[in-house]
Amino acid sequence: MAEGGADLVIGIGNPLRGDDGVGWWLAERAEQLPPGTPTRGPLLVRTVQQLTPELAAELTDVRRVLFIDAWWPPGPSTGIHQAPERPQALEAGGDGGSVAALAVTASNGRHAPRPSPHLQRLDVLTPEHRPAIHEEGAFSHHLDPARLLAITALLYGAAPQGWQLLVPAFAMPHGQGLSLPLRQLLPAAEAQLRHWLAAAPATDA
Repeated sequence: MAEGGADLVIGIGNPLRGDDGVGWWLAERAEQLPPGTPTRGPLLVRTVQQLTPELAAELTDVRRVLFIDAWWPPGPSTGIHQAPERPQALEAGGDGGSVAALAVTASNGRHAPRPSPHLQRLDVLTPEHRPAIHEEGAFSHHLDPARLLAITALLYGAAPQGWQLLVPAFAMPHGQGLSLPLRQLLPAAEAQLRHWLAAAPATDA
């Protein structure tokens, strides 16, 4: 990607399905936040219900891209969602950027950690793992971020530095509005978003 290109935030989800709209909420919030550094390029914001191959063309002039999506954590039938191992994350410095785990109470009265928003760098797929043009589903209209970046590299010869911010979802009823447990996590999610906006991208090899 060209030096000095734009940063792109893509909010993924359906704002008419409860917590599934958190990607849109945070993407729109990104537009309201001040630039992280004076040298940062322009910020572009996009909201989509799902990733499609057509988005690859929009990534060609982008320096960095952040995909924001709701994440439905797996958990036992008790309804407690155990926090997974934290993936490689871009940690905000200081206490203000840390993500505190909230607690939920199990039927036996004990507490378990509630999953927290987490920001992770997306691995770059090596050529042998990139989708082939003839591969079934390679250009499906239901892609994950890593696959979209792979398609971008395949078609255009390069892809931006990719990151993903996943925010735990707790309820996805029909209608607008975020659940109370998710709203309690919004400050932590926004702290991750702010840190990404302020961070300088790694130098291309």
